[in-house]
Amino acid sequence: YNIAIIPPILRREYIATLEQAHVDTRGFIDFIVERVVETQRDLLRLLGDEAVSSRNDGVDDGVNQLLKLIARHPGSRVPALAQALGKSPPTVERYLKRLKADGKVEFRGAPKTGGYFPV
Repeated sequence: YNIAIIPPILRREYIATLEQAHVDTRGFIDFIVERVVETQRDLLRLLGDEAVSSRNDGVDDGVNQLLKLIARHPGSRVPALAQALGKSPPTVERYLKRLKADGKVEFRGAPKTGGYFPV
């Protein structure tokens, strides 16, 4: 079996997806697959595989898909974005965090009624 390292910063997301797996396993499976891939990439980087750091990974593809979706449907919220992408809400939130840090999207409006917009 491949190993999946779950860093402490992702512990809450891991537990949330594990609890949700009692109802729907998709989010948990997505989370574990991402962690397995990232763990393998980390191990390859440690062993000196230069090709790994230059390769576009599935996470980047997901982030780019999310950015395009927000551009087409500005003001969307996490549940709708997750459903449209076929990803779990925690995965979409992780992608959004990356897009916000890069200054590509922003949340506008009240917490209960606002949505994400391209910058």
